[in-house]
Amino acid sequence: MGSADTRVLLASNAGYGFVARLEHLVAKNRAGKAMLNVPKGGLALPPYLIGATDDAVVVALTNEGRMLAFRLIELPELTKGKGNKVINVPATAFKTGAETMIACVVMTPAEDLLVYAGQRHLRLKAKDVEHYIGERARRGRKLPRGFQKVDGLEVVA
Repeated sequence: MGSADTRVLLASNAGYGFVARLEHLVAKNRAGKAMLNVPKGGLALPPYLIGATDDAVVVALTNEGRMLAFRLIELPELTKGKGNKVINVPATAFKTGAETMIACVVMTPAEDLLVYAGQRHLRLKAKDVEHYIGERARRGRKLPRGFQKVDGLEVVA
């Protein structure tokens, strides 16, 4: 999967996440190891491998079409736990299932972002993602009309 000091982004659909090193994910026990504490009713998102770059940007997306981008260095590097708030998902909306974080990826200025909404997709270049840059733990901005019921997010070179 990678060297021991490869970094991984771990996040939950409640809007929390952190960066961990691959060496901290390895367990001695056969039963495994608890890395990410997920709130009641929440799910862990797939882990995302991070390349070695200083100008990387974390992009978080909710199912309601809100997207937030911020610098990777704003997210702490932890060994385990709940993490810090990546994007603000209101507690009442999360408990009712109305809003959750569906994707959290890391992109560099050389990469593009594909936002999937049904049969359509929207390609955002690094310059376009600048519109969504804000402080970590904020609400994020709405995506354009027609892309507000989002299915997924992908980083392409």
